[in-house]
Amino acid sequence: EKWGWPMGPALLMDVVGMEFGRASRFVGQLSLVLGVGVLVLSLPAGRLADRLGRRPLVLAASLLAAAGTGLILVARTEPMLFLAGAMLGVAVGAWQSANWALITDIVPAAHAARYLGLANIATAGGSLVGRSAGALLVDPLNRLADSQSVGYLALYSLTLVMFLLATNELGTDG
Repeated sequence: EKWGWPMGPALLMDVVGMEFGRASRFVGQLSLVLGVGVLVLSLPAGRLADRLGRRPLVLAASLLAAAGTGLILVARTEPMLFLAGAMLGVAVGAWQSANWALITDIVPAAHAARYLGLANIATAGGSLVGRSAGALLVDPLNRLADSQSVGYLALYSLTLVMFLLATNELGTDG
């Protein structure tokens, strides 16, 4: 039964042609690459945000995330997927640092705890909503196409569009 397999291995098996065991190990390795990217960039990104400005760094991180997501859509080899994972890890590390710095700059000092708490809820809640909405998109598309990957590729495509919309918004004065 292919339905219900974890996202990463199912996608890698269908798109890249990996065996289940290799795909499962690869997901763990890719998680490590993402985590290292976040770890390595989080602190330097704070300094970069101080030097270059918060908004430009959030914009650059969003563009890098869009590029990494786009690479996932076309990558068919392990090295390319590792590169995409590294790009996303670096983007997340830079984005988190610069975004939190931006938030602390714009919230009223007298109500900082309230606004920072709301921003934290929005960040965590966005992940929850994304996972739930993703499942509503992925499973029906996979079943409709009798595929393990069509739904995931659609979800990554939607993610790419959202990154591009965000960068468009960040690139304006609004």
